[in-house]
Amino acid sequence: LTASMFFTACEEEISLDLKSDIPRLVVDGFITTDTMAHRVRLTTSGGYFDNKPMAGVSGAVVSLSDGEETIILVESDSSPGDYFTPDDYFGKQNHLYKLAITNVAVGNKGRDEVYTAESFLNPMVKMDSISVDYFKIWKMWRVLLYGRDPKNEKNYYWFRLKINDWWYSTEYRFTSYADDTYFDGNYAEGVWLFGLNAEDEVDCKAGDIIMV
Repeated sequence: LTASMFFTACEEEISLDLKSDIPRLVVDGFITTDTMAHRVRLTTSGGYFDNKPMAGVSGAVVSLSDGEETIILVESDSSPGDYFTPDDYFGKQNHLYKLAITNVAVGNKGRDEVYTAESFLNPMVKMDSISVDYFKIWKMWRVLLYGRDPKNEKNYYWFRLKINDWWYSTEYRFTSYADDTYFDGNYAEGVWLFGLNAEDEVDCKAGDIIMV
């Protein structure tokens, strides 16, 4: 009887009353030194169990300043909530960027609300090179980095990967990032940035162009 009790389990349904908060504006975007149309996406926050992409917020006025000029981003006709810079726009190193958003009514706030943010575009740290090899044990292509981290500087690194004309790093989970806490001033002798599963994900071949 005692032994049988160990294999007996009871179940009880628990209803979690997760109160939905009022919607809030969610802003996602970044500026790089690449010459391209940079995107700022506006959505609203949603419930934990919604489990679906949030709809874009249309009709906003989105402006971006680099301290020298201010531009107005243009909303996409085909993707509501996506606002773009001109195609020839590029970020300038050592500039403070300021983003301002107006004409947005989210939650109980009216359209008079102004949303602002700012970020400094730090100078880039130039690396020597990258390489790609095949890791047989895991059947995986590795993208390796070579270069020196400047000494006595606090640097942060965010890596994105492009294969031919396809951006592998379209989502944050497909990017790689680090700071130099443990390698300040050292040389990176083939640091593993990305691993591409050759069977399920990407099978690189001769002639492919890899860019980090």
